Amino acid sequence: MGLLEVEGVAAREGQVFYPTWFWAPAGQILEPETIAEAVAADPAVEFLLQHSGYALATTDNERLTISEDDGALLFEAGLNEEHADALLAYQKVEDGLMTEASFGYWVLDGRWVELTIDGKREEVFSISSFSLDEGDISIVRYGGNRDTHTTLSSTSISREEADAWSNESQRNRRRSSDVVSRPRVRSNLARLRGPSGRRSRNQRSR
Repeated sequence: MGLLEVEGVAAREGQVFYPTWFWAPAGQILEPETIAEAVAADPAVEFLLQHSGYALATTDNERLTISEDDGALLFEAGLNEEHADALLAYQKVEDGLMTEASFGYWVLDGRWVELTIDGKREEVFSISSFSLDEGDISIVRYGGNRDTHTTLSSTSISREEADAWSNESQRNRRRSSDVVSRPRVRSNLARLRGPSGRRSRNQRSR
């Protein structure tokens, strides 16, 4: 198994950003030292595509690393080449279709303040403490903060290798679909259905 490696910046302190969720279009800003504090808590974080889908990497499986440098939230992720969704995410970055980043988080403390932005007074929420635990780092088309980025790492594979793995992955999926009968698939899905105990994330960036 090989890894498709991407890296980037998911957030920056001191810059107003505009998450696309229920507070929007109100801006938010991370106060100094908040990122370092969140990273130091050793949170469990997922790596996602557009804040949705199955995890492409996690801090738990040690294929997602997060760190802080000069007020920026940095990440490095190794994606399993054998997973179709991981290969898709990698190719979106490679083709320049999704080149920014975002983060899902929990607000722990903050306050509303007025700032002058582009010559206009604007009320924004200043975050003095937040948690990344059970949050995520995501590759996105447009980040809430446009001063973020996702790039291929210096050890990334070539496009020819990625295409070869994509073709092999498709062949493997076709072979797998021949083995499982339709009644068995419906039975498996029926067992998986049921009420979800997952808690609501009332303060999550998108």
